[in-house]
Amino acid sequence: MEFEMPEDLTGLSLAELRDLLAKAEAAFDALTAGVTEDGATVSAAAVEQMRDLNSAADAINTRIGEVEAEDQARADEARALIQARTERGQTVTEPEDTDTGEDEGQEDNDTGDAGDVVAEAEQVTADAAQEALTASNRPAARSFRGLGARRGNNNAGVPPAEQVGFRMRSQIPAFKDGVVGFKEIAASIDAMAVGSRVHANRAPHRKRGTMVPLSLATIDRGFGPTHQFDPQSREEMKAAMDQLVAQTEWRPSQFTDKGALVASGGHCAVPETIYTFCDVTPASGLLTLPAANFGPRGGQRRPVDPDFTELYNTLPFRFTEEELTAVDSNGDPVVTKPCIEIPCTDWEEIYVEAIGLCVTAGILQKRGFPEEIERFLAEVTKAHLIKVSLWSILDMVAVSTPYTIPAAGGIGAAGAFLSGLALRATLIRQQERLPSDAIIEGVCPAYALEVAKADMGFQQGLDVKGVTDAQIDSWLASNNIRMQWVQHWQALPTAAVRWPDHVSALLYPAGAFVQHLENVIEVGALYDKAQLQKNRYTELFTEDEYKVDKRCRVSELVTVSLNASGSVGAREQITVASMTNEVQTITISGSPTGGTWTATFKGDTTYPIAYNATPAKVATELAGLKTIGMGNVAVSGSAGAWAVTFQGLLGATNVPAMTVTGSLSGGTTPSIAVAQTTAGAPN
Repeated sequence: MEFEMPEDLTGLSLAELRDLLAKAEAAFDALTAGVTEDGATVSAAAVEQMRDLNSAADAINTRIGEVEAEDQARADEARALIQARTERGQTVTEPEDTDTGEDEGQEDNDTGDAGDVVAEAEQVTADAAQEALTASNRPAARSFRGLGARRGNNNAGVPPAEQVGFRMRSQIPAFKDGVVGFKEIAASIDAMAVGSRVHANRAPHRKRGTMVPLSLATIDRGFGPTHQFDPQSREEMKAAMDQLVAQTEWRPSQFTDKGALVASGGHCAVPETIYTFCDVTPASGLLTLPAANFGPRGGQRRPVDPDFTELYNTLPFRFTEEELTAVDSNGDPVVTKPCIEIPCTDWEEIYVEAIGLCVTAGILQKRGFPEEIERFLAEVTKAHLIKVSLWSILDMVAVSTPYTIPAAGGIGAAGAFLSGLALRATLIRQQERLPSDAIIEGVCPAYALEVAKADMGFQQGLDVKGVTDAQIDSWLASNNIRMQWVQHWQALPTAAVRWPDHVSALLYPAGAFVQHLENVIEVGALYDKAQLQKNRYTELFTEDEYKVDKRCRVSELVTVSLNASGSVGAREQITVASMTNEVQTITISGSPTGGTWTATFKGDTTYPIAYNATPAKVATELAGLKTIGMGNVAVSGSAGAWAVTFQGLLGATNVPAMTVTGSLSGGTTPSIAVAQTTAGAPN
């Protein structure tokens, strides 16, 4: 089909513009016929024509929108003129005899310029309404004669209330003039069957395809100019609402003669409808983590960090000259210099997850109640931020080692909380071999601050009104702990009437966790043809890559008991538990003349030890075990009767018993055994 785009669209009517748009679409469809089939080819000239037709359709749609806006502006101006006239209350009494043309003309003369203004407004509005109709469907234009401004039929010059409802766009199928309800609009939507052509009547939101920019109807609430305002800010909204309230006449409630209470608006008064919602408070108490980039493929394959426990427990070796030169009965060296084999690296693969939002709404809901859409989207955004924060914390908890600090004999919450966290922070530095002043980061529910302050408020000698969040942060900082106080994790029960008796906190070295959060898909308002047929559309769709990653560092979930009583430790006497190191004795019997033996502790076994090894040699071999470590054991006695004392990290602890296995020769049925000489205490 031939299509020619006029150089100027400003002189065309709505009917001519829509006819031109239909021709452009038909020409485009003719060019694209068969293009989507497999193996189809398209010439460069055809593609260029498709571009021109697409641009032409966009320009025509834009002009249609401009013409409709101009028509609507003229109609609105006409209504405003009539409304202003009626509000001044200049009415004329109509003669009681016949309603002839001469009478009506005389009536216009009596009203002076007012009749001319109203007549002109009627004509302008009628012309605008008539021009907005399609060529095939032309209902009568709306008249303003029913407003009563010319005939003086109003009480006290107040215009009668208009009908409230929807007014359908004239271009849509099954059009009905005047105020309609959902039944008529639903019938129009139903008329848009699959396969029928639906003509756009608004400027396109995006390029062609399945997108059809279509407005079904506009809502007419019957408000006058005093009720119509378009605030550009919250301050303007408040000022406009204050002015509206000030202009409203209020009457106090009163009793009638029959003793019935009458509302201030009068009997059966209809309250004013407002369309604004409560403000959305910003999301707060959210977790903050360093950002990481997982690359364009949404995952990583990386080496697992080696375990250096054996390194620190074994190297460097240490022997005396006597130990190095000693040989057994077979002439073999009694001691062997231990070596650590560098292990082959294991690999791990991690992948991101998909998180997102999908929000849909009704087309009429968007048109008739946009405030609800805006309010809901604000809350959706807030909920999304809170959920991502909570997910991140729970992912951190899942990969952290749990520890529970026992209650400290009724000590108050503040002391127990600070002491328990300081203990585990110290042990994290020890495991990571960090300096004593290295910062340990943490995550804890914000209410723990209030529990600590409440506990301090009960203590004597402290200004109970002077305990602040900053003061508690400074106490933690003095122990080199930096805490994030978050909401929405370990939430308090809504019906709670007392503080909880425990709280959990995450502790980890700085940099142990990073967060990957990258946008993949983000779509605003989307009017899809399939959803349009159901009177729906997509308001928001977003999808993100998400991952909380932990690597190379320890992390702990520390649970601390809370007792917001202000209790402190007894000042009169401090009782210190007895500290006793455990001693286990290894004894060889049967007077062997050769052979070796091994010791096993918590599943880790030593290299073979000579039957007549010195206490120093036995200590070295035991310290080489991953489960013991350097400095955590001392050996005394003599060959064949070694007393092993557990100390250092294993001191004051009732440790498991070692097991020994001998391969001894000579003597009389030689054997080896181990026994606990002294039990460790108090742990």
